[in-house]
Amino acid sequence: MLKKRLSRRKNSVIRWYSVMFLVSFISGTKLLKWMSRREGVDFQLLEGLLYYVIAGTIVGARIGHCLFYEPSYFLENPMEIFKVWQGGLASHGGAVGVLSAIWLFSKRYPQFSFIWILDRVSIPIGIAADLFELVIYLIPRRTKNRTIKWWPRGESNSHILANTGF
Repeated sequence: MLKKRLSRRKNSVIRWYSVMFLVSFISGTKLLKWMSRREGVDFQLLEGLLYYVIAGTIVGARIGHCLFYEPSYFLENPMEIFKVWQGGLASHGGAVGVLSAIWLFSKRYPQFSFIWILDRVSIPIGIAADLFELVIYLIPRRTKNRTIKWWPRGESNSHILANTGF
């Protein structure tokens, strides 16, 4: 029933990167809560870190895309930077944004040092990076001749099969 209803909608596409952002933030928060409980740290003090990291991720990823991939276009049209619905996020910009957000949080709340926070968020960030890599390799790609490829790179799957022993 649900599949039928979704197939009738032309624009009902699952945005897997959005799903991974959501899963990453939720699982990272749960993991940080568990770690803080084990260490006897009040998690309510750390809850604000989630908002800093979300903002840092999105702002950093968007600015990273604009600066690294199309700087001349965005310098000529600076208002286009705010049109996030048109796409364009860069993971390395997001990493810089997260580091900046953690640094700002550590300055606002001096009881948590920058290194202490990095030590706690390194595992959730690693899990998030793995989830995004999983999406990159599992989403089928459309090629120029409109066939769907399930492998991320290359023109045929013969080199993949040869390297895996099949």
